[in-house]
Amino acid sequence: MPSASDLYPILCVSGHPGRADFYVPGYFTKTSIMRHTFQIFCTIQKEKVIPDRFWGLVDWAVASCPMEDGERRNLRIMILHLTEPLPNVYDVIKEVPGVDTMKEKLYTIELHDALLSGDECPFCYLERDLEQKAIEFVLGSSYMESDTRDQTDRQGFCRRHTKMMYDYGNSLGNAWILKTRMKHMREGLKKQMASFKAEPSQGSVFGLLRKKDGASQSGTSVGNWIRDEENHCYVCGRVDETYRRVIDTFLHQVKHEKDFMNLVKQSKGFCVHHFADLIDACGQGLTKKEQDDVFPVLFEQMNRELDRIQEDIDWLIEKYDYLNKDKDWKNSRDAVQRTMQKLVGGHPADPVFKNQK
Repeated sequence: MPSASDLYPILCVSGHPGRADFYVPGYFTKTSIMRHTFQIFCTIQKEKVIPDRFWGLVDWAVASCPMEDGERRNLRIMILHLTEPLPNVYDVIKEVPGVDTMKEKLYTIELHDALLSGDECPFCYLERDLEQKAIEFVLGSSYMESDTRDQTDRQGFCRRHTKMMYDYGNSLGNAWILKTRMKHMREGLKKQMASFKAEPSQGSVFGLLRKKDGASQSGTSVGNWIRDEENHCYVCGRVDETYRRVIDTFLHQVKHEKDFMNLVKQSKGFCVHHFADLIDACGQGLTKKEQDDVFPVLFEQMNRELDRIQEDIDWLIEKYDYLNKDKDWKNSRDAVQRTMQKLVGGHPADPVFKNQK
């Protein structure tokens, strides 16, 4: 067994390559790995690129370290989250040998874990994880970094993620983010109000207020500017970017892994919301032959899993009949939250996500 002085933490899997803060999900047990890793991260911080030797280090570390399988998995996932925050990361590192294969394998790990998680929807499972890591990131030390704050100033946060940030509990971090976001909004709003010109009324007030997606530009210039500002969110952007890559990974697995659909069959299917995304992606990204193989499997599974949920929610109602008070609950005790998730996605019964540090 290595001594405590021989143990070195893996770089935080949700961290930014420009930071040097660490936590302990697993351990390296060789000082040379930590030393070289630190040197490489310094290079990344300075040059904003991923040097060739980084991938060599990864291959060597995974192959040579006395790690358990779970630690090897942590190391690979660390690489995925390490590279994601860099701007145009694929353009920057596309010439490095093995990069595409490495990232493809990393997304595959997360997708497979989600399918085997037992969740009512693997994409809900992934989104929750990505969302929480994004909140941890933005309210970690990154809020003092100019590049991150520039992005949060411009993109802001949606109502849902603003509430999550408040619940997370970092008052100082929230205050700094809100201070400069408020400055950005005030400057933009001041310009809009200064250039505002009243125009003849168009359409009904009721029809205008119902438009929540900002797609219509039939309102005033000030109102349209505010709605445009409400249409982007820093956390949503981070989550959506990775979510799209996971969907691409799903299609890649369908095309190249003959046993992948057997893994999908072992899952509990998908929520209706994410099922729409998946079917659209398969319709656009798979050949006619591949679609003929995949769609029947997905449709049969969706019907089966919705039948299961329907039975559970039906029995929950029946259980409140006094005639059934002594009968078994079966799988209906948590049927309300599972039915909600199946219909609209998300995890309605989750506790508030708070800072645990």
